Amino acid sequence: KDQTTKESILAFARDSEAASSALPSDADSGLKLVDAYIALCTFYRTTPHPDVLSQLRFAWPCIAPSKKSGRAFSDHDLLPLCELLRQHPDATAHICDLSFREASLKSTSAMALATTLSQRPIRSLDLTNQKLGPKGGAILAAALPRALMLESLVLKGCQLK
Repeated sequence: KDQTTKESILAFARDSEAASSALPSDADSGLKLVDAYIALCTFYRTTPHPDVLSQLRFAWPCIAPSKKSGRAFSDHDLLPLCELLRQHPDATAHICDLSFREASLKSTSAMALATTLSQRPIRSLDLTNQKLGPKGGAILAAALPRALMLESLVLKGCQLK
């Protein structure tokens, strides 16, 4: 089933590329990122999030999964995304903003986010209303000295107390 889903998504992306003359010349890099993301989702045994697929495919500078896509983005969904950012720093260099305001993240996400922040030049991270708790907040705080490019960190409603 996972292989069929992957093949269907890649076939759709390739058909979309052939039909669009407006895509930049490096459009193939978006397909490579989608392929790598799907492979990581398979490894972590999670379904690729539709918003992340689109944002990777079309080289958006912000990854912002939405609940409107039909399913929430959870802790388990974050692992393949963070791994993709770490494994492919050149191909994902355009991604500088992460917004998880519509996700369902808990303290277990803090380690993946902290590692990503310390290894990638992320400009902004929005975790509004995520249930990080004091433990997750402490993990993120420990990563801040290494997050040299971070200009904005939004932790409103994260239950840090």
